[in-house]
Amino acid sequence: VLNDAFFLNYGVNARINYSFSERYALEIPLFFLTTSTRAVTDGLYSRGVTTTSFVTPKSYYGLDFRWTPVYGKMGWANGQIVPFDLYFAVGAGLTSTIQGANEPALHLGTGQIFARTKGTAFRWDFSWNMFTAQPNQVSSRSFYNTLFISVGMSFFFPEATYR
Repeated sequence: VLNDAFFLNYGVNARINYSFSERYALEIPLFFLTTSTRAVTDGLYSRGVTTTSFVTPKSYYGLDFRWTPVYGKMGWANGQIVPFDLYFAVGAGLTSTIQGANEPALHLGTGQIFARTKGTAFRWDFSWNMFTAQPNQVSSRSFYNTLFISVGMSFFFPEATYR
């Protein structure tokens, strides 16, 4: 998580995708996060300040519509040509917070997939989750947004026949 000043959030994510065509797909993103305090939060604790009203995510799952408008190829250092896709995603789901609530969330994302073989690829993803939540000991809901960046591998079933 890139934009949480009080906690370190990192974890794993998985995405299950069904492509209707080269351009359009449905994808289920799943994020599972761990949370630990940053030095600034530890400093607050040492001064007797509690952080029970900070909202931070524990997990997210949803359904995205994915659009891939850009395809390309690039040369790698050893002379290999690598096909890539640039995509955009929009969807909705539920964000689970450390307060124990499941909040409806809007999910926007973008990323690239770099084919290594006909069945595997390297990918990076940038996601923006937006939701409202009611922090502990606060009577009103507030708007929260979480920025995720991830890198990983993709596996294609069946393997692509056109690369």
